[in-house]
Amino acid sequence: MTKTTNMILREKKIKEIKDLQKIFEGYDHRHEKMMVHFRFMAEVERLMVEQNMNKKQLAQFLNTSPSFVTQLFQGDKVLNLDMIARLQHAFNHTFDINARKDATPLTTDGKPQTLKGLLVPFS
Repeated sequence: MTKTTNMILREKKIKEIKDLQKIFEGYDHRHEKMMVHFRFMAEVERLMVEQNMNKKQLAQFLNTSPSFVTQLFQGDKVLNLDMIARLQHAFNHTFDINARKDATPLTTDGKPQTLKGLLVPFS
């Protein structure tokens, strides 16, 4: 069976849409990861101010370099669980994890509205 021009154009458009979906899926995840990181670092900064600690002193407590601490605050490096455990020890605090529901708009079927959900192939 020979493909018509319309079939070829439709397949091309569907592939473009699927490629866009992959891009948006990756972007959403990275964005969320960085938002969690920066919320955590804001709490670290609050504790530093409370304890009159500078970044060089924090680096010593964490057994790392001052440049690494700066990279954490700039978002060039991202926290991992090992570093979170070290931060707890450095500040003599335990960090709690609290979940709250996001105010994400819902579609008519009750699912969260995302860019992924908006990119659907035409028929």
